[in-house]
Amino acid sequence: MLRFLASPAIRAVQKPAVQQRSRVLQVVTRRPATTRNITTSRSRFAPEKSTAQATKEGQKAPDALVLTPYEKVTATATGGFWLGLIGLGAVGVYFVARELLPNRMSPNGLFSESLDFLSENTDVTSRLGLPIHGYGHDHGGHREGRRNRIEHVNLKDKNGNPRLRIKYNIKGPTGHAYVFAEVNQDMKKNEYVYLIVQVTKTGELLKVIDNRQILSAETQEEQDALRMLLGK
Repeated sequence: MLRFLASPAIRAVQKPAVQQRSRVLQVVTRRPATTRNITTSRSRFAPEKSTAQATKEGQKAPDALVLTPYEKVTATATGGFWLGLIGLGAVGVYFVARELLPNRMSPNGLFSESLDFLSENTDVTSRLGLPIHGYGHDHGGHREGRRNRIEHVNLKDKNGNPRLRIKYNIKGPTGHAYVFAEVNQDMKKNEYVYLIVQVTKTGELLKVIDNRQILSAETQEEQDALRMLLGK
């Protein structure tokens, strides 16, 4: 009877102890989860840190690149080679354009202009006949018309202005002649320092235009006086 009555009392005393022990077990059981969460957080931030370090190192790498003396000389030589090649190409394009795109200060341009002018000059047509054809070098009777090379010389006058002098052939039904022409850069169309035709058969010189005496004057007043005297 006493044992039966004492058991509830013992149970009442043991119950708080059991509850406290279960709480301790729960705390111990939860600690690994907390540790795991901390570990997971560290592992999550670790790749970001390594990536940032790699990026920072990658940015420093180009700054740390230093060329050796041999590499510097090679780079300079390569750059100079390409600059020289581009310069030669530009010069070549200039001379090709000068020959293919006629203007008054190009041999072909002056050739075409003076030939048209002479084709309408009666002193020339009366000796050579019509039509008159012009060409450059006469290679054993073989000629290529206006595409043939025109003999020319680039000069400068006393003031430093560019001057062009050319020589070519003209031929008509009744004769052949040489043409000598010269112009200054500031002259207008059909204005010449001189335009002279030498008939091959007779050696006659036809001074179609000759302003050499006028242009040799020192001042503009002297040039105007010579023009009035010569009737030009």
